[in-house]
Amino acid sequence: MLDIQKCPLADISILYVIVGVLKLLMNERWVSFDHIRSLSTQHLSLLLLQIIREGEYAIIEDEPLLKAFGLSASCSARAVWNHLLNEVEDIPMVYRNTLTSILHNGTLSTRLKKMMSSDVQLSTIQSVYRKCSDCLQNNQLLTI
Repeated sequence: MLDIQKCPLADISILYVIVGVLKLLMNERWVSFDHIRSLSTQHLSLLLLQIIREGEYAIIEDEPLLKAFGLSASCSARAVWNHLLNEVEDIPMVYRNTLTSILHNGTLSTRLKKMMSSDVQLSTIQSVYRKCSDCLQNNQLLTI
């Protein structure tokens, strides 16, 4: 499951890091493939739901999963992705910069929530989503 960013540049950037991480996992960069296969799908499912709710702020405490990514202490989903971005070497700079921006400014849903703040009037929602539409048309990240 991917959080589409409404910007092809961002979507391709995310795919670059995912493919890079998958290559590292398959090459047993941090742990054996048997360790990866032993990860509890039940725990992964619960973590996915937590990240859907909390986004990049979700705290990941699953030690076997953290170990699979070369981490040893609980940290936020944002910190995990920042670590993984630093581990994947062959990402072109334009995509790396886009990923860095997403990690710094938050996912699309986080940016949308910040833009709307507590003002949930129809005119505000329309204005924010008009900006989102412009970003899609111009292949640019939505900025706050």
